[in-house]
Amino acid sequence: MNKDEIDILMEEYKARTTEIVNENQRYHQQTNFTYIYFSAIIGIITVLSSSNNLRHLLVRLNVSVGSLDLFYFVLLSLAAMIGFYLFASTIDALRTLYLHSLRRATIENLLNAEVGQKLLIWDSDIIFPHLFFNKIICNKKGICCWVKPNILVAFWIFIFFITTNLMLCFLCSLIVKRYLLFYSFAVGVCTLFSIHQWFALRYIGFPQMKEEVETKSEIASKK
Repeated sequence: MNKDEIDILMEEYKARTTEIVNENQRYHQQTNFTYIYFSAIIGIITVLSSSNNLRHLLVRLNVSVGSLDLFYFVLLSLAAMIGFYLFASTIDALRTLYLHSLRRATIENLLNAEVGQKLLIWDSDIIFPHLFFNKIICNKKGICCWVKPNILVAFWIFIFFITTNLMLCFLCSLIVKRYLLFYSFAVGVCTLFSIHQWFALRYIGFPQMKEEVETKSEIASKK
């Protein structure tokens, strides 16, 4: 590997660093939006379940019962779709963040192999083992001491996500019972699919991306 090739790798290394910072901000922003959304849904449910003012107002405006139920059903559907979008957007941000970190780790390994020393270790030896792999930290005696904070964050996102969708179904049972069966089935299927995608990313997507990036990087370095 000549000096020009090393310079190119270093430039890409810097570019991946910038992208990681941007994607990390995006990931936390999406997580914050998700929490805000959950809080808003809880607030709306509290207000609507304790008051029929909105229904009475629409009835006074000569809105038919069927149209009123359809209005509530569309509103609840939009609320659920916003939640699914935020959850999917969070997964997408995590995937992109992983890809940038993976490429940085690969560049570190290539440069370390070139100089014959472990000079760059942050992504390859620290970030990946700490964030993306072992979920429970054990001490030297093998006693498990603590669960990694990012796992706790994911756990509570799951709890909020599932609870909010259950509360949306409960709200549907309060104001539009005629659509309850269909709404609950659709929300339940989409919830299970979203959670499945999260675990599929972790246990299928991440290993596939790791193998692909490492293989292509190795091939490119030999050309």
